Amino acid sequence: MHFSEVSIFPEETLLHRLSGLSGSSVYLVRSHSNALFIRKVSKNIEASFRLEQQFNKLLAFQK
Repeated sequence: MHFSEVSIFPEETLLHRLSGLSGSSVYLVRSHSNALFIRKVSKNIEASFRLEQQFNKLLAFQK
């Protein structure tokens, strides 16, 4: 996936593509409030579902 093809929300800025081992594309993003965060982008539906499960697991650990 090319940098310009990544969908972002309004007022977000893609700063840098990072290397990842999961097969997904990983990007450093700046939000409209200047917060930095990582966005992982999958290439297909199955990987997208797996990323969503991974995110929910991380949220549970955070609590």
